[in-house]
Amino acid sequence: MSGSTMSAGISLPWYKEKWVWLLIGLPASSVLFSILMVTLAVQGKDTLVKDDYYKDGLAINQELAKDRIAQNYGLSAQTRIDEEGRIKLMLTSGIPIKKAERLNIQFIHPTLAEHDYKVALIAQEDGYYGIMPSPIEGRRYIQLSDADGTWRLKGESWLPTDAKITLSPAVPTENE
Repeated sequence: MSGSTMSAGISLPWYKEKWVWLLIGLPASSVLFSILMVTLAVQGKDTLVKDDYYKDGLAINQELAKDRIAQNYGLSAQTRIDEEGRIKLMLTSGIPIKKAERLNIQFIHPTLAEHDYKVALIAQEDGYYGIMPSPIEGRRYIQLSDADGTWRLKGESWLPTDAKITLSPAVPTENE
């Protein structure tokens, strides 16, 4: 028997075969990737989902009442934010109401709660003024309310902007 005939009949051990490792590697990598995804899902909880959604659902009628009160007062507002973060707001009313000493304005990021800002606006003779704690970029939902939270105006804008932002009561129509 020659050496070449002998080697043709001898097979390699299973762990030295590349096809075996390919067949083992594909499912193993899938399992590892799944474990990684489950770990990321558990550690990085979604900020859009509230823990107490049932209580929030019951409170929606109270929130809509704030919009209706603002509508009954005939409230609307125009605000402008300059490049240095100074906020100027002009509040108008359809009926005479007492001018509040302070208003609260919120800039709410659509998905990231840590990017939300709340600023107190102080009454001056010609409007309400406040200063942003830091520059804002991107889309924001804007809510304006009195200090007691009796009424609420809403708006939406991409910031920064040179345009005036209009805030109005967000009262749903009967079709909604």
